[in-house]
Amino acid sequence: MNIQTLVNEMADEHLGILANALAMISFRSGSLIEDLHCEGKIKDSEMKQLNKYAANELYTFLKLLSKGHPDEMRYELELALMTTAGWDKPEFTFDKKAYNAWKRLDSNKD
Repeated sequence: MNIQTLVNEMADEHLGILANALAMISFRSGSLIEDLHCEGKIKDSEMKQLNKYAANELYTFLKLLSKGHPDEMRYELELALMTTAGWDKPEFTFDKKAYNAWKRLDSNKD
């Protein structure tokens, strides 16, 4: 099953869960933002606002994607392409070592 089919079949509640997970993975987990928060340079209340903003934007994007809004999606994508034109190319950063540790822990639950 591809991501488009998966997202299309998701209920709004599940889109919200996915948006929160994506915000945590892409924005919080092991990032400069999280380091600044841990060092007290970003207050808890500010971090909460940043988390909410990131999750809301992701939820909106996923909802547009899943509910078939081609004009709105085109607008979002074209705006993103213009804004990110000078950004570095993304890198694959999956932490295989952490994943394998999690798998071992998960398999020991039984």
